[in-house]
Amino acid sequence: MSTQLVNGQCKLARGGQPASMESKVQVIGGVLRKIGAHANLDQFRGRLILQKSVYFMQVFGLNFGYDFNWYVYGPYASNLAHDAFANTAALKEKSIEFANPAFEKNMQLLMQFIGKHANDDHWMELAASLHFLKKINPKYTKPQIIEIVTNKQTHFTRDESERIWNHLKEFNLV
Repeated sequence: MSTQLVNGQCKLARGGQPASMESKVQVIGGVLRKIGAHANLDQFRGRLILQKSVYFMQVFGLNFGYDFNWYVYGPYASNLAHDAFANTAALKEKSIEFANPAFEKNMQLLMQFIGKHANDDHWMELAASLHFLKKINPKYTKPQIIEIVTNKQTHFTRDESERIWNHLKEFNLV
């Protein structure tokens, strides 16, 4: 039984029933391989990369049904952490292709957006944090959001926040 995304939702190919937790994680693993991300759950860095990668997968229309909330290191979905730990072998899935051209196009945009940063936990955390805060606070200005992020995580600078904000803007994400 293969898993695919149907109308932006992770579904089983046969019958369109909601995907099992394992099959969802297999698709996530395949997408991680395709973008070049290494989500080693034994390390905090790998778990952060997993969370932010899936966050951006959903931003780009590859919806797995995870609800992200604001957390210490930016957007976080506790049910994603649970699913991943329960199915660590499924995260090692080979790279995948989507039969639906629209989803393959979204995948290409995701890859362009993440670029060389797929394993850069610092970049992924900052990009996801900036995007998430703008999404949940659409009336906040760029300076307000950058201030929130740089005050919360003092290892982020205003300059790098500006650069990543501009990158998000290039992809119409802010």
